[in-house]
Amino acid sequence: MVDAIKIYNSMSEFYASMGGTLEQEVDFTIHRLEEVHGEIPIKSSLFRANYYSVLIIRKGRGRYIIDDQFYPTQDGTIYFTNPGHIKGFEIYELSHGYVITFSESFLKQYVHENILDEFPFLIAEVAPPSYPDREVFQIYDDLGEQLLQEYGSGSNYKFKVIGSLLVVLLLKIKEHFWKAYDPLTEVPANASIALTFKRHLEQHFRDLLAGNCDRLFQVQDYAHAQYLHRRF
Repeated sequence: MVDAIKIYNSMSEFYASMGGTLEQEVDFTIHRLEEVHGEIPIKSSLFRANYYSVLIIRKGRGRYIIDDQFYPTQDGTIYFTNPGHIKGFEIYELSHGYVITFSESFLKQYVHENILDEFPFLIAEVAPPSYPDREVFQIYDDLGEQLLQEYGSGSNYKFKVIGSLLVVLLLKIKEHFWKAYDPLTEVPANASIALTFKRHLEQHFRDLLAGNCDRLFQVQDYAHAQYLHRRF
């Protein structure tokens, strides 16, 4: 019998499943990879995470699995994943770098409500890891260190500062890895339809909360917005 895919709503939940303990006060975490990984080698079970992850791997070797796709991780790897996908990982050599996690609600609270409009890749499909040159990688390594230092500070404004640093991180990801990304041409038809539906759904709930709409959309409304038959 195949084990059910477990779902984790926070990094602390996931870390507990691996036998560790990790304190988490908000929907943002950052840790050094070398401090959160246990005995090497490591092979995780497949799981779903309801949060974003950014891994900045300065040194290390392993493999990352997402939705049945396998990607190597090596020195100088950066990868970003969205919530909801089935994923897993294998670590062959102790990794050094940073693992950063955050939620959509954290971004909306500490950055702004329309963050998904500014960074459409936050609701995109799957992106493979990137292996930038040393100069570009150093930008992310430095941002990781800044985020870690702020995360450990006692400032009353640390989460606002972290929100601002996350915007810088997302802008750099957009600049270096997603600058030519068009979700309606880069993904298969069914995936682009699902992506557009998610955008329409998000916008509709924003309109409801703002008082700009007085009814819940039905299936036919979303179908009409995409010029599709409602049975599609």
